Amino acid sequence: MAVIPVKVCGITRLEDALLCARLGARAVGFVFYGRSPRAISPGAAREIARRLPPQVKKVGVFVNAKPETMMEVAARVGLDMVQLSGDEPPEVAAAVRGVRVVKAFRLARMRDLERIKDYTAVHAILVDAATQGHYGGTGICADWELARQATRYGKPVILAGGLNGGNVTLAIRTVRPSGLDVCTGVEAEPGIKDERKLRAFFDVIWESSDRIAKLVGLPARPGGEVVAEVRAASDLSPAELLARARGEGKGGGAAGSARPAGDASGEQGGARDPLLDAPLLDELPPA
Repeated sequence: MAVIPVKVCGITRLEDALLCARLGARAVGFVFYGRSPRAISPGAAREIARRLPPQVKKVGVFVNAKPETMMEVAARVGLDMVQLSGDEPPEVAAAVRGVRVVKAFRLARMRDLERIKDYTAVHAILVDAATQGHYGGTGICADWELARQATRYGKPVILAGGLNGGNVTLAIRTVRPSGLDVCTGVEAEPGIKDERKLRAFFDVIWESSDRIAKLVGLPARPGGEVVAEVRAASDLSPAELLARARGEGKGGGAAGSARPAGDASGEQGGARDPLLDAPLLDELPPA
């Protein structure tokens, strides 16, 4: 059964990432932009990424970063995709190699759609709300009609902007996106996810998928590869799964053997790597 892929963005804590994986998220997003309240250092993101199953894709969100910086961070962290959420021109998107590229568009009017056709090198486009002075993460809904129109440009469309358990079904029906990006709608505060809101959101996603499965004669809620892998060890609570991921408890080695998520120490003699230690700021001149 096909379940619409969901990326949970603004991850800053290991326990939130693991919960997203257990619930069925296909991707998690790390924000490498120092002015964001959800910013995370590449080093902390790397420690979280290492503990996730391979089917959960790791996405780095950048704002006006240089291509070489994005590629370097992608290699160090182990990113599967980079998301360009600033004012990056098409040539910056085309210069990124070795990792898939998603370009975010904050669409306010019909003529904004014309910019999409210039980004021929990107794998997918993300449609977010147009809010003055912000590069996303506002909790404001995108213009769903403009998002629907964006699907005509031949690229997968990921819908972002103000999604939550109460509006996601209507959003899917209206836009028919290839994927969803949720952030503020499942948070307790910026960068901290709310377990109740996350579960409610994914319950809606799975219930919608179950209805589709019944219509076409497939078994309902088989779990999917991501959920199956994360749950394979046992039916663990979030706290138990977190302990297992950290190497604590049964079968996980000595307690406390794993470094905390925020420890970006180098592998050799505890040397620090400046690239891994701090969230990144914008580097390109304004468009």
